[in-house]
Amino acid sequence: FEEGTSAVVLDQEYKVLFWTPAGDDWFMQIYDRRATLILTEAGFERAELKIPTGKGQHIVELKARTIAPDGAVRWVQRSELIKVEAESQDGDESETQSFHFPRVEVGSILEYSLLMEHDKVSTLHSSTLASEIPVQRYRLEIAGPDHVRFSARGYNMPSPFAVTEEGGLWRLRLALEQLRPPQDEAWRPSSTDRNARWIFKVT
Repeated sequence: FEEGTSAVVLDQEYKVLFWTPAGDDWFMQIYDRRATLILTEAGFERAELKIPTGKGQHIVELKARTIAPDGAVRWVQRSELIKVEAESQDGDESETQSFHFPRVEVGSILEYSLLMEHDKVSTLHSSTLASEIPVQRYRLEIAGPDHVRFSARGYNMPSPFAVTEEGGLWRLRLALEQLRPPQDEAWRPSSTDRNARWIFKVT
């Protein structure tokens, strides 16, 4: 890794599922999994994970662990989550749950998987990749019923989207390897023009 790199994402997986189980009732599930290797003490700032939730959003499953350099594993217990409630400008209640990965040291791997369910469907999704630290492996999958139309665009990405249809569902997939943050150069363009990123919209 380049000198000064504080951490690297070894593996990242992000999935979105849209579904209409009955009539016009919609729901959405988002699965997020990430494993990050800590390379220097500057990477310790990544030991805290914050999970914002709003009205109609629920944590279905959360697993998190620290893998020490010697292979020892320390799991985060659900009881270790800290909840902070707040009220948004529109009056809806929101909540942020957070925790710290335990016993973090240089060489530790911080790994988590999070499954959330949303009663309200967000029709616009986007992500900027490797904006701060390198990502070795990235996988994206978005799926929905075949009557739902969508559009998707990728920027500064070496690989295109792949779309398949089977069993009444379409699946949009993206697989990327060895993503690196843009170099910090004088007179550089904005990060929007340099970073790998994708945008997805239900139309």
